[in-house]
Amino acid sequence: MVMFLLLLAMLFISIAVWLWSNNRAIERGATRKIQGEVVGYSYNGNGGGPPIVAFEVDCKTYRSKLRYRNDRVTSTSFHKEAVVIGDPLDKTFRIKRNRYVSMNPLESHFPIGSRLTVYYNPNNPQQNYVERHAGSLMPPLFLLAGMILVIISVGLYVVI
Repeated sequence: MVMFLLLLAMLFISIAVWLWSNNRAIERGATRKIQGEVVGYSYNGNGGGPPIVAFEVDCKTYRSKLRYRNDRVTSTSFHKEAVVIGDPLDKTFRIKRNRYVSMNPLESHFPIGSRLTVYYNPNNPQQNYVERHAGSLMPPLFLLAGMILVIISVGLYVVI
């Protein structure tokens, strides 16, 4: 049991390190920037679809979307329409919306045809981000889970 928990902890910590290094590689590798055009919106299930941005590098078209680290949604039937709270370019997406019917509030902030800056890796344009690198909450969560499993394993080892 203790060995299994330690192996699981090592797996979680390894995943955290891999995700963190992958995020850093994307952020550091994206040394070039170009203006992209909003061509649509992705659906993310919270009433706000981030814009999909098309950009061209070496006569080839790529697509990316504005990513958020996390979403904070206030959903009630009292809001008449969906409203973005704060800056729509923040790393955390905050929205108030009607739980039954809401339009995508990002469409008014980033209409089709508007321009957004895309940062990309010149060696691999598929490694890119729109406007700012949002990062991810997954590496610290996996690291925390791994550390908790290590503590539980040590506690079980001492007790058993």
